[in-house]
Amino acid sequence: MGISLFPHNAEAYEAATVMMENTGKAAIIHPTGTGKSFIGFKLCEDNPDDTVCWLSPSDYIYNTQLQNRNNAGGDTLDNIAFFTYAKLMNMNDAEIAEIKP
Repeated sequence: MGISLFPHNAEAYEAATVMMENTGKAAIIHPTGTGKSFIGFKLCEDNPDDTVCWLSPSDYIYNTQLQNRNNAGGDTLDNIAFFTYAKLMNMNDAEIAEIKP
């Protein structure tokens, strides 16, 4: 089952896909609780052959995001490499280059 986005998130998703095409990266800046994680999960879903580096302030928040997605009927995404901000900040360039989900 594919992820369906609310209209405000669909607009942000379209902008993010343009950013991804132009720069290889994107950032979604919306208030807490407005569905940013679902935009990210939709990007992962639509790009299954790409590795997505998912950053979150904590394991707890990431696991909560996954649980919300699973409760909404989301399929398994095997292309996410999850990191906390602190973990990524302590990685060197060689470690970052080797990131795999």
